[in-house]
Parts: sequence; C-alpha cells; structure tokens
Amino acid sequence: MTDQTQLLAGDVDEKLGDFKAAVLHYQAAAQRNPSDTNLYTLTVELLRHWTWDEAIQIAEYGAKRYPASTHFKAAEGIALYGNSKYPEAVEVFSSLLAKDPENALYADLLGRSCSLIAEGASVNCSGLEEFARRHPENARAAMYAATSILHRPTAEQDTAKVEKLLQQALTADPKLTEAYYQMGVLEQQRSRWKESAVVLEKAVELRPSYPEAHYRLSRAYSHLGMRDDAQKQMALQQQYAQQEKDHINARMQEVMTFLLKAN
Repeated sequence: MTDQTQLLAGDVDEKLGDFKAAVLHYQAAAQRNPSDTNLYTLTVELLRHWTWDEAIQIAEYGAKRYPASTHFKAAEGIALYGNSKYPEAVEVFSSLLAKDPENALYADLLGRSCSLIAEGASVNCSGLEEFARRHPENARAAMYAATSILHRPTAEQDTAKVEKLLQQALTADPKLTEAYYQMGVLEQQRSRWKESAVVLEKAVELRPSYPEAHYRLSRAYSHLGMRDDAQKQMALQQQYAQQEKDHINARMQEVMTFLLKAN
C-alpha cells in the first residue's frame, strides 16, 4: 500500500472510531514516506486521543526534520501541556511567541501553560505582559499576564501591574470569570477581605461550579466574621471540586480545537 492509501485507510478508521487501527495506518504512511504531512497527520491523531508521550516523540522528530514547520513545535507544546508538563510547555510556547510576537494562538497557549505553574512562574512567561500591552482588546492575554505575576514569589510581584492588567481584562470582557477570581486573589494578598468578597461573588455568579472561587470566598467570609456563609462556600467548593476534572478536560479540548483550526 502506498502512503496515500494508508492515510485514506487511517481516515476511514478514525471516522469509524477505531483509533488503534487508524494509528497503525498513519504510522505505516509515515514510515513509508516521512513527509511533513504524514508525520503531522500521525502527530495530530495521537494528540486527538491524548496519547501524549508518543505525540511528543513524533512532534520532536518532525520539528527536527522540518524546522520551518512550526506546527510540530505547537503540537509538541500541546502534548506537553496535556501531559501536565507545564514548565516544558511554557518553554515551547514562549519560543514560538518570541518568533511570532503577534500570534494570538501562541499567546493563549503560553498563558494557559503559565497559569498552571503553581509557584515560581517561569521567566518565559514574561512575554505575556508585552503581548497584553500591544493587544488591550485581548482580555485573556491580560488575565494570563496578571496570573503569571501572581504566581511569582511575593517579593517579585508587582501588584499595581497585576491590578492594571486585570482591569484591562475586565474592560475588554466584563464576563471573564477568571479575571474576577484573580482580582479576588490579589485583594486577599493585600488583606482586603471585603473587596475580595465582592469580586469573588461575581466570579461564582458567572460560574457557579468554580471550586477555587468558592474556596477563596469562604476565606473572605471567614475573615469578615460570616461563619455560616463561609461554611456554605466550603461545602460548595467540595461539591464542585468533583466537576473540576470535566472543566480541565474541556480546556484541553479547546486547546486541541485551536491547533486543528490553526493548521
């Protein structure tokens, strides 16, 4: 069978829901003819079914063989992101954004990765601030830039810049739930519990199943002496924490959709 025949067979198997058979056909096509198209088709198929380690391996090989094809590096970054290797994903997306600084897709993927580094945000996240400055209409870019600053050690945080970025995000999108949540985090770091409660209440109004916002709101109510309300918020946090995996999976599907549309 020619590589084109293998690709067609793989497409048929994918439509029929037979992932294993589809991968075997795409692998055969790539082995017979390791072209850009064949290697990328295999990479995307592996990504589509969350086969992260194999996707990383093929994407890395494709990037080395076809260095001008940035879709391999983007695919590698998404596989790293999907595999919870966020610092490594940040490095990939930061490099892509540095080479193409107006690319909103790269900025979004970098922001998503940076937001999931819990402590000591990578220096590679700093490109988000410059992108947000040039694109004030991009609410998520500003929100991600603010989040990355809040993830730095306390001594390295510029809270005035964080507030400005979050206000920019909310001006661009008044319904951006994560921006209200991050504003609540900022206000709590300032020990401004009443102010944090106001924005966190807005966050849970927009997204009732937001466990982190319920947790932060519980802390605010506790500091304000509202013990019953604090307990209710903790109960909601525990209730919705079970649904957080579904939210994370939905975010991963969004990332995959970005990749497929872009390439």
